[in-house]
Amino acid sequence: MAGYVKPLAWLFFFLLAGFMAALRYGGLFSVQPLLTAYGPWAILACHAVVILLAFDEDFFTGVLCILVPGYSLYYLVFRAGRPFFTALVFGLLAGVGEDTYLVVKDLSMNIYETVTDLIAGSRRK
Repeated sequence: MAGYVKPLAWLFFFLLAGFMAALRYGGLFSVQPLLTAYGPWAILACHAVVILLAFDEDFFTGVLCILVPGYSLYYLVFRAGRPFFTALVFGLLAGVGEDTYLVVKDLSMNIYETVTDLIAGSRRK
């Protein structure tokens, strides 16, 4: 890679992260409802791209990205070799990471409660 690519990726990350954080937490514009509604979908789309990149490299790596929490971020930072896409993902996470976490937490708690109710219901019979 050319020597200027990584510094430009870092610059892109800092600019995007600063802009996203200012939008989300700075109150400059009233876009918080839009970021809350569409931010997790943008992160999900980025995660799907990371999974496709991992499957393109190796089948087992793709499976790890799907099954192991956090492995997608590890793959993106240390193995993907795409500094601008890494900067894009982490820049977006600076603004919508909290909302994404809350959506994933609520969804996983609903799934956990449903599975627990199914297991408890099958024991009663």
